[in-house]
Amino acid sequence: RLQGDWSSDVCSSDLYQVAINALLKKFGASFKVAKMDSNYFGGGVRTEYGLEIRDKEVRLSGGVPSFETALSEGDKRTLAFAFFIAAVQADQNLADSIAIIDDPMRSLDRTRRGHTRHVLKEIGGTAKQLIVMGHDSYFLRDLRDDLTPFTGAASVKLIKLGRVQHGYTDFTTLDLDRECETDYYRHHRVLTEFVDGANNVDLHVVAKSIRPMLEGY
Repeated sequence: RLQGDWSSDVCSSDLYQVAINALLKKFGASFKVAKMDSNYFGGGVRTEYGLEIRDKEVRLSGGVPSFETALSEGDKRTLAFAFFIAAVQADQNLADSIAIIDDPMRSLDRTRRGHTRHVLKEIGGTAKQLIVMGHDSYFLRDLRDDLTPFTGAASVKLIKLGRVQHGYTDFTTLDLDRECETDYYRHHRVLTEFVDGANNVDLHVVAKSIRPMLEGY
């Protein structure tokens, strides 16, 4: 079992367990949370729980199988994400809150990535503001496309960290479509911009794009 700090004013342990297991099922996980209970050890409200994998109990410290060996890194992140999302969705003040999600898609397979986008879309429609940070430009592009018809294009802002003088970084505009370009479309865009007379065209880059685009075509 593992102990963690969870606020008792959001929902009871039973409701947490039901919500978390529902999320895990949608994520396609082969495990679930079991025997969840709360206590007051350490002076505050704490939650205890166990895991079951294919109806077999898994101890979170010691034993065979153990938490360290029974779950992949993707499974561990999925479990942690399910705990977090269950708490967020149960928050009665969500409409007045800002939800910040840091790199939620790492180590997740295609099915879990797809449902992660669905969950984030639901939170984005309820929370005062949703901030998602990540390194996977393709996931972020798909999430942007999911959110745009739901919240309106004007309410979706895309920014990234860019280098500035003296080795510092600052926020700059992010063009996700350009970030996700394949080599062929990048070469095609460079040549199209050159033919259309775009300013500040790097002729060396234009020249290097001709042959790969023709070969790709």
